[in-house]
Amino acid sequence: MSVQTGLWVRSLASELAGEKILVNAVLPGWVNTAMAQEGLQPFADALNISKEEAFKEAMKQVPLGKMSEPEEVAHLVEFLISPKGNSFTGQALDLNNGALMP
Repeated sequence: MSVQTGLWVRSLASELAGEKILVNAVLPGWVNTAMAQEGLQPFADALNISKEEAFKEAMKQVPLGKMSEPEEVAHLVEFLISPKGNSFTGQALDLNNGALMP
């Protein structure tokens, strides 16, 4: 997570708390979508390797070694907008399998 994102989310959450508006940010890393899969091809082409090798290379930067599934992102958002998440505000949540975000 960038420091700027965290500051923006906390600032906006603080500003809107009096109106009982919750502000959070979900910051996914690699998510296994068609767009992510398509994005691997230029990476593979640039390195002159296969798409499968490009995936393995990209996942070396991800401690858990995998992409998140779209449903994982959806479950986090579902939690945040449910009554169970009504105490979360001002949070920037990195859903990235342990990868460091710039």
